[in-house]
Amino acid sequence: RCKVQLLLRDKDDALIIEGRDREEWVDDASVRPLPPRDEQWMPKPGELCEFLYLDGWWPVKVKRSHTTKSEGEKWEVVYEAHNAKHRATRDKLRPLRPSP
Repeated sequence: RCKVQLLLRDKDDALIIEGRDREEWVDDASVRPLPPRDEQWMPKPGELCEFLYLDGWWPVKVKRSHTTKSEGEKWEVVYEAHNAKHRATRDKLRPLRPSP
């Protein structure tokens, strides 16, 4: 078991939820540390990566990139389990973490 503290996304500020302790105990298997951000990585068509959606990281396959003047560069990705397609900015994508 691990003692964890919930933090706000992209900040080091504690997430405070009324009625809950600031620190909680969770099973080790439930904790996944964030990998270091790889600024050099760019998604490529056919590559598997993770997509930040609804406060969770989901495995997706990169289909293609799109660039427009209004939106900039985005990648079309698909969550293959449900054939759900999304367009994602680079900050919402990360490479898969290597298996231990």
